[in-house]
Amino acid sequence: MASLTFIANKLGLSKATVSRAFDPRFSDMVKADTKERIFNFCKEHNYHPSMIGRSFSTGKTFKIGFITARAPHRSFSLFAAAFSNAIADAAMVRGYTPVMLNPDKNSASFIDQVNSSVADAYIINNSNRNEEFKQLLSSKNIPAILYDPYDTPPHELPVLYRDIKPAYRELWQNLPQKYWNDTAFIWRGFVPGKWRDLRSAAPEGVTIGNIQISDKKENFLLHRDSAREGAEKIIDQLVKYKLLWCSSDLVALGICDTLKAHGVEPGKDIYVVGFDNLAQTLEDFPDNRLTTIDPCWEQGGKMLVNMLLDAIEYGTPIEPRTPWISEVIYNETFKKNR
Repeated sequence: MASLTFIANKLGLSKATVSRAFDPRFSDMVKADTKERIFNFCKEHNYHPSMIGRSFSTGKTFKIGFITARAPHRSFSLFAAAFSNAIADAAMVRGYTPVMLNPDKNSASFIDQVNSSVADAYIINNSNRNEEFKQLLSSKNIPAILYDPYDTPPHELPVLYRDIKPAYRELWQNLPQKYWNDTAFIWRGFVPGKWRDLRSAAPEGVTIGNIQISDKKENFLLHRDSAREGAEKIIDQLVKYKLLWCSSDLVALGICDTLKAHGVEPGKDIYVVGFDNLAQTLEDFPDNRLTTIDPCWEQGGKMLVNMLLDAIEYGTPIEPRTPWISEVIYNETFKKNR
């Protein structure tokens, strides 16, 4: 394992600079790009600064509690990993360590951990409905933020919510007005947030079709196959539209497969938009021609950490509601500025 002296020598820095980078009391004295160099080097060499000494000297744990229930949908595990990695990376840059907690396993044990100050602040998945610990965090005035990918208020604590509407509005603006009433939302599974936000972002008076492509219960990675099969049954209906808004990339790709099999070229004869940006989440994802909406999980994870640590270190108030914005990734199936 690397030492402070080893890191300093390898990076051409002083030992004092490396030490300050790890100590929130003095880390502002170190340039941001220098801290990034130090932390990236530490990740490569498996170096972890002593948390015990820092805790004694500051009265902090230098930990962020990451409270999450078991994901209700298996598909979410892919994106939860990207989200968790972003939280861990952002916490490390600022000298903190995330601690995973699941109160569904043992609620009493979790309450004991919070009471014993296991962490300085908490990130909470809003799918976790344990009201007792939310009230506990509020009563103890411990910084905490809910994150809600589906924006389902009301919320007891400050919330960071995913906002898809700006991405949908951008796509509407790039779709010729003559096609506004020739679009349909194609979905499988439970997607009320996407359907709600698509309608909310649509130009006034526009009507959007709504088609469930499949109701099979199956592994997320099989959705392309079931979408392909479902599209085959309603191909005559699908080709009447000019743009298909799809609930996921795999649904979009399955539909594209069927359209091409019938001589209909996605991006030319009909526009197709996905959701997830799987090409970013899965490094070996084979298809990069799909225009999609990126939920920006990495951005959301970093925002959560920085909001909490700004509250701890600088007393910055946490806003009751803060959006994290999804982005459009343009490709062949729907190009920008038509």
